[in-house]
Amino acid sequence: VYNFSYDDEDGEIVTLGQSELTQFPFGDKLVAIGNYAFENSELDNVRLPETCQSIGIGAFRNCKNLSTIKFSSTKPVKAGAHAFEGCESLTYLELNSQVISANACSDMTSLETVYLGANVEVINKLAFAGCTSLTNFEIDKNNKTFKVDENNSSLIYSNLGESESSGRILVLVAPGYNERVLALDSVYEEIAPGAFSATETNKGNIKQLIASGVTRIGEYAFAESNIAQYTFGTLTEIGEYAFAGS
Repeated sequence: VYNFSYDDEDGEIVTLGQSELTQFPFGDKLVAIGNYAFENSELDNVRLPETCQSIGIGAFRNCKNLSTIKFSSTKPVKAGAHAFEGCESLTYLELNSQVISANACSDMTSLETVYLGANVEVINKLAFAGCTSLTNFEIDKNNKTFKVDENNSSLIYSNLGESESSGRILVLVAPGYNERVLALDSVYEEIAPGAFSATETNKGNIKQLIASGVTRIGEYAFAESNIAQYTFGTLTEIGEYAFAGS
């Protein structure tokens, strides 16, 4: 039964029940997609209009046939927790939300590349947990917060200062990174909260980390990871639960 309501006045799609829906006419007045609006549906491609500003919690969760989702807006589009969780047919995803919520893209097992737009400022822990094929990040050149390591597209970093010559913070390691040894350049001085925690559901391919320049480690940085050997500089700060379960 197709059991959806569409409110043109506030542009929100609200689900009233599950559906075998494969297509939906996203109109030009669309402003927001409600929580769990298309969860478990059989949508195979989605093109959101320029007016869309928000995607609710679990809005496209477990849309296992969804192979394409395109955003028309160049402005930030908020995406709630679990928004794309379990969309196992998507191989490429563009995100331009200021905050990428926890588990927003978890268990997207075919996802290989993520493109982060200019407006992305925060990547929450476990945002890409279980994305076992994810090895490649691309970031808009106008993004002022994050960059991709020039020698390893599986690494996202931010600068400690305003210039490229300042030290780096390792923000995230792609869950699909499949080398057993990861050696970081000495310019990396800090490992951000949860940076390696998303690798836990990939059975921890990384077994050895060489990070001789690192002196600070954030909370949950290596939670549940399977790294067996670490090399750090002189540590001055270790966050809570940094090595929990590892």
